Amino acid sequence: GHKRFCDGGTWRCGWCEVLATECSGKGPGPNGPKTLCSACSARFRAGHTAPPLRDADGNFLCDSCHRAFVSMGALGGHRRFCGQLSTAVSRAPTLVDDSLLTDEDGGAATIALPDRLASSL
Repeated sequence: GHKRFCDGGTWRCGWCEVLATECSGKGPGPNGPKTLCSACSARFRAGHTAPPLRDADGNFLCDSCHRAFVSMGALGGHRRFCGQLSTAVSRAPTLVDDSLLTDEDGGAATIALPDRLASSL
């Protein structure tokens, strides 16, 4: 029953050190099951191998832009839209007017039509 799973209220996240009563759940981490809070566990599953950076005040810092956040949840929400991340926004291809192409570019036919059949695109 309860005694088997009770830790006496001493459990803390292995990365951010939040108490069990302050987080929404426990999740797997590098040291096994239920070693991280749910936010840190999501970070771990996303490929991170260490806890997030923190400043002197204990705020969580974005790995890319170093903006400070009070909670892991706020950091996670920011990371989805951080302009500093290379994967956040894909760059649009550069379009060139056909009339500006020269023979050195391979010509309009070479650039406009790939060397493979349309069915294999």
